[in-house]
Amino acid sequence: MLETLSRLDGVAGQERKVGEAISARLRGMGLTPKTDRIGNIIVRRETGAGDAPHVLLCAHMDEIGFLITEITAEGYLKFSPAGGVDRAVLPAKRVRIHGDLPGVIGIKAVHLQKPEERKKLPEFDAFYIDIGAQNREEAEKHVKIGDMACFEDTWHEFGAGLFMGKAIDDRAGCALLLELLAEEYPCCVTAAFTAQEEIGLRGAQVLAGSVQADWAIVLEATAAADVQETEPEETVTMIGRGPVCSLMDGGTVYPRDMIRAVRECAAAEDIPLQYRRGAAGSNDAGALQTGGAGLRLITLSLPCRYIHTMHSVAGWEDYANWKKLVIALLKNLLPQERKHA
Repeated sequence: MLETLSRLDGVAGQERKVGEAISARLRGMGLTPKTDRIGNIIVRRETGAGDAPHVLLCAHMDEIGFLITEITAEGYLKFSPAGGVDRAVLPAKRVRIHGDLPGVIGIKAVHLQKPEERKKLPEFDAFYIDIGAQNREEAEKHVKIGDMACFEDTWHEFGAGLFMGKAIDDRAGCALLLELLAEEYPCCVTAAFTAQEEIGLRGAQVLAGSVQADWAIVLEATAAADVQETEPEETVTMIGRGPVCSLMDGGTVYPRDMIRAVRECAAAEDIPLQYRRGAAGSNDAGALQTGGAGLRLITLSLPCRYIHTMHSVAGWEDYANWKKLVIALLKNLLPQERKHA
């Protein structure tokens, strides 16, 4: 399912195709998903005794992309970023619009640049998307201002149990969440596939006001900087070292008892675990912890190299251990806790 979801296009605010694939899989499992007004897909699975804790599992459907803001007289498409796009990775990258219209991100060729231009990273207004149109009129037959573009699908398995693709953040979390719903737990589980995380945790803000739960586990992909010449304390996370437990980030301070529960569960089940060595960025946990009545939660992530690019890289062994850890928490630890008033 991860390959299927990675290949789909779902820029923030336009997650419909991803949501349709997820809803179809949920209905095939005998579950009844509901979609709220912002586009979150929510499904509740009643298991356990009547007084069992209620746990929210959350992963976001959207990916970064590009909002078309102008069509030039020459037929090129100017754009603004939708989400955290790194300008450094953009030149000559293939994109698509409407799922089937190909394009390539262009910029002035290096041998045409002035010496001072070569010394700095171009701003977004220097880039454009070339769809092969000869002029504005031809381009407007295929594209309108306000359309979204995303990186072209690049799914591939390679190396020693690695895979690459676009939108691993956070289609990996969505795929895992679908697998988790196939298990039985001694607690009630609500699964939420959220919208518009990449542009401000917007789906999670709506979710926080509509879902009441005792606990939440946010499933994410997080940066692995385990590349050459990187100091150990700067790697953030490393592929092959297991799932990642967050301690703090730009939007959330995670409860110490939840961190301890994760650590003890991983040790008891002999599951490798690493901590996120950094506090930059944020995810849906920030909106869930402070929205509505607030939630006690933890974020567990898949380490991923080159995140927010068309070639994000992660490992199947980490994915398998990620799944084992969440299942162990739901079955062994969280149900033993008492509900909070």
